[in-house]
Amino acid sequence: MKRVLVLGASGFVGSHICNTFSEAGYSVIPATRQSSDLWRIKHISAGRLLNNRIVIDLNSSESVKRCIEFSNPDLIVNCAAYGVDSQESDIRESVKTNVFSLLDVLENAKGFGVKGVLYLGTSYEYGDHDGPIREDASLVPVSMYGASKAAAALIGKNHALALDLPFCIIRPFTMVGAYESPAKLIPQIIRACLTKQPVKLTRGLQKRDYVAVKDVTQACLSLVRNPQGLPNDCFNIGTGTATCLKDLGQRIVDLLGAGGDMLCWGELPYRTNEIMSNVSDSSKFYEFSGWRPSVTLLTALQEAIDFEKLRLGLR
Repeated sequence: MKRVLVLGASGFVGSHICNTFSEAGYSVIPATRQSSDLWRIKHISAGRLLNNRIVIDLNSSESVKRCIEFSNPDLIVNCAAYGVDSQESDIRESVKTNVFSLLDVLENAKGFGVKGVLYLGTSYEYGDHDGPIREDASLVPVSMYGASKAAAALIGKNHALALDLPFCIIRPFTMVGAYESPAKLIPQIIRACLTKQPVKLTRGLQKRDYVAVKDVTQACLSLVRNPQGLPNDCFNIGTGTATCLKDLGQRIVDLLGAGGDMLCWGELPYRTNEIMSNVSDSSKFYEFSGWRPSVTLLTALQEAIDFEKLRLGLR
């Protein structure tokens, strides 16, 4: 599987996937919308992948067909999604992009001889669960994004089975690292500490499994390198460690050596249907692949801090 088409290549995890696979010697073809901001690809891959970029409209069956036919990949990594950013709130657009487009991807992958599709889901498909979550846990998403991704995974799995096409789902838990959207919580906390601009937060008792985005991309690489080919299976990718948001904020403060008074804990209410516990049991993937997380949370946070400093012109 030397030619890899990455859908959603301009996103947080998609751009890191492009970089990891490119550095591992794969010929990477990034596919993005015409309107996508390519700043992550330019930074992470030093722009070397931009000449391979293909424009795709996932809501157009013909565009999906042309993209896969033209790129002629051995493998497709589907990181594309609608609803990751909070301003993306159109339920019909979510279903079109996250569910129906996946069917087009699978059918054209089969038609043009692609050897498999690696699909990036999300831990938010599980919703709120006490204790570590296994892959056989019930899917009880509480958001439009989680619900549409869960639907896509279930429908995609069954359709790929009917097509006799290898289809592997991974569900990363909360990813940490450089190049995250400034609207996301960790960059907001970092910037509040750096700029001395207070940020209002909840009480911060939500428990999350924070995993380095670089570890997630290495986990994807290990699946693609599986000697028996891409497995028809679903795997959680996380560390198994529960960390409260407030504790995470304190780790950022400790790394910066200042700024804790800018984090105004308890000044916002929890959201309706707030997920209070979302922590992975990744033992199934550990046993299958031999992979283990290698990037510590402090290292991932430091990379995020270094990038925010760069974004703010502080280094």
